[in-house]
Amino acid sequence: MKLHMQILIALGLGIKRNWHIFFGIIVGILVGIVLHNHPNAFVDNAKVMAKGQITIPKDVRKVLGVTSGDRISFIVEGNTVRIVNSAVYAMQMLQNEMIGEAERAGLTSDEDIMALVKELRNEDENV
Repeated sequence: MKLHMQILIALGLGIKRNWHIFFGIIVGILVGIVLHNHPNAFVDNAKVMAKGQITIPKDVRKVLGVTSGDRISFIVEGNTVRIVNSAVYAMQMLQNEMIGEAERAGLTSDEDIMALVKELRNEDENV
């Protein structure tokens, strides 16, 4: 069905009685248009329960690499919220903080790093 036909049907069905259904249909159509050019992208949703809890959809959990008991982080940037695997996010933040530290410490080759490791191991044995 052509896009303009879907919009007309949504308009006819939704505005009078079920505005939330109408809104959902329009959002779905627009998201479909945006995601059409992004084959690895998808949209899923979850219902917020009375205590503010949601169940993260299975496909989203798979992408995040989280299972029962794992932690996630919510990163809020303006009116956008990203959900990330907390462990992965922490490692990425650490890596970003460490950029350039090896050079600043004078470690410019594999040999420099191996020498530092040997030195640290010798210190541990002597303590």
